[in-house]
Amino acid sequence: VPGPRNTEMRARLTGGEPDQFLVLNVGRQAPEKRLHLLRDQLFPAADVRLAMVGGGPSHDQLKRHFAGTPTAFPGYLRGQELLQAYQAADAFIFPSTTETFGLVALEAMACRVPVVAARTGGVLDTVVDGYNGLFFDPGRPEELRTQVLRLRDQPDLRERLAENALQHARSRS
Repeated sequence: VPGPRNTEMRARLTGGEPDQFLVLNVGRQAPEKRLHLLRDQLFPAADVRLAMVGGGPSHDQLKRHFAGTPTAFPGYLRGQELLQAYQAADAFIFPSTTETFGLVALEAMACRVPVVAARTGGVLDTVVDGYNGLFFDPGRPEELRTQVLRLRDQPDLRERLAENALQHARSRS
């Protein structure tokens, strides 16, 4: 559900820097999700913030791994707060290669947020590269950085993908 940005949630997820580009991940924090890759790919990119919503067996290790980076770990969010987190994001990042469906990618699209995802698994049925999101080769994680920076630096591209993402999500039951 797209909607106006909640300024408090945006400030919370950007560490008080709401004008910076906010990349969001939502889900179970476990080794197979490949979330650790995000640190060296997103940082030290200027003006990029990361929020990792959720928890799981890797939560504490990830907090240590991302120490010193502009990354927020708000823990589990549900209901209205989770909706506000999606709406606050500029892009959704999905580095996992093991998903069978990738419901969170569709949830992000329903909130008018374009998805950057590994070109593999269940998201192949949801993300259309260059239409409602962008793919990166899972064997070349540096492409993840390239795609995020494209969205940061090309607001027109981000806007077009966001609108197409919303239309795609509305076409699904």
